[in-house]
Amino acid sequence: MTPARYAHLRRWPAAALGLGFLLLLIGYTGLVLLDENRKFEENVFVMSKIYRQRQQVHSEMRDDLYQSAILLRDVAFARDATSADDYRRRLRERRAAMEARIESYASSQPAEFSSEIARLRTALSAYWNVLARAVELVGSGGAADFRKVRDQVTLQRQSLEAVADELKKLETETFLSEQHLLRTSLAQRRRALRNNLMIAVVAGTLALVVALWRLSSLQRKAGAT
Repeated sequence: MTPARYAHLRRWPAAALGLGFLLLLIGYTGLVLLDENRKFEENVFVMSKIYRQRQQVHSEMRDDLYQSAILLRDVAFARDATSADDYRRRLRERRAAMEARIESYASSQPAEFSSEIARLRTALSAYWNVLARAVELVGSGGAADFRKVRDQVTLQRQSLEAVADELKKLETETFLSEQHLLRTSLAQRRRALRNNLMIAVVAGTLALVVALWRLSSLQRKAGAT
């Protein structure tokens, strides 16, 4: 084997080692990026699920308000005392279910929503108290009694809906803001990883070139002696 051929073969291990290191570095960076994407998607999924659940509570609350107004009308126009008592029972059950749902909803809210939750509870309590008084007032007068209390109940319902709409808007703004922060954080981490990868590739390539040059230099000196 000629000295030149021997020197060429001696350089291959260093070259292979350097290339392998660069490939491992690129592969590791790719895996990190994939893991970051997975975490981002999981966080967005959880945030979206919580947001949809909260929006569902708002829809159910509006349905409860609508149904309670219908039941109040049914109490006013009940054909007999038995039917009226049944409508009152259904009103009490709807109130209990609605209050339990709101409490569960409130417990899942962040601390910064505490003042809005307190306003919602106050408005909800005021609505049902007015509705309870309205049910007591509605008697044999039928339509006349119903018209007397209908406006009071409507005003309280509108006040409750206004508070709920404010909270719903705040939830939407918070959800969009958190989603934006997640996307920004992910983009920053991607840029940082790409920059680090480029620096490592350049540094590794330079180190490999210097190592090969040094090895060649040593081999030439050894051949000369």
